[in-house]
Amino acid sequence: MAVGARGRPADVDHRRVSAAPDGRAGGGRPASDLNLANLLSALRIVLVVPILLLLLGRAYGWAAALFALAALTDALDGLLARRLGLATRLGAVLDPLADKLLMTGALLTLTWQELVPVWLVALVLARDVLVAVGALALQMGVSGFAVMPSLLGKAATAVQLSYVGAVLVDAAEFLPIMNLLAAWLLPLLVLLTLVSAAAYLAMALRRLPGRAARS
Repeated sequence: MAVGARGRPADVDHRRVSAAPDGRAGGGRPASDLNLANLLSALRIVLVVPILLLLLGRAYGWAAALFALAALTDALDGLLARRLGLATRLGAVLDPLADKLLMTGALLTLTWQELVPVWLVALVLARDVLVAVGALALQMGVSGFAVMPSLLGKAATAVQLSYVGAVLVDAAEFLPIMNLLAAWLLPLLVLLTLVSAAAYLAMALRRLPGRAARS
């Protein structure tokens, strides 16, 4: 995630931030919260429960199908928000919330079933905690800052989705090659998680009140 001050976010993925501060998409007519992009994000949240229930029942084929549907909504809601001017403040909350609920729930369940290494989940959760704590600290210490999804963060999420999808398809024994794909995606996922965390930390440190005053 990138942090911007005075309404000037740096290194921002404009998927969800094209709305003006007053909630107007691109400065035109206000985008309604009840729009297709937000409904797709909400659908992704709803899908978390059945996906986790299917995982707990080891119905990996059905879990993989629903997970693919959830991943599709992740791609579509951003596309619609960008192309149709449907970006809203609610969407800026729903989209990352849906991603975190889906990925955290799936990774924890797959780790419990020994399909995903424990250290990977620890790494991903540590990165998320770092971002959350940093955002809270900056909110209290820096006036006018904004925390936005960065391209690195979105890339990490995309690789997470691909990795979990490959693990599920492999567990369902649909395509044996998925085991190899998951093995290839794992180091990329680790790299993106570490780099995105380091990029966020560096940006946050530059926005500390003491450093801002000296600059």
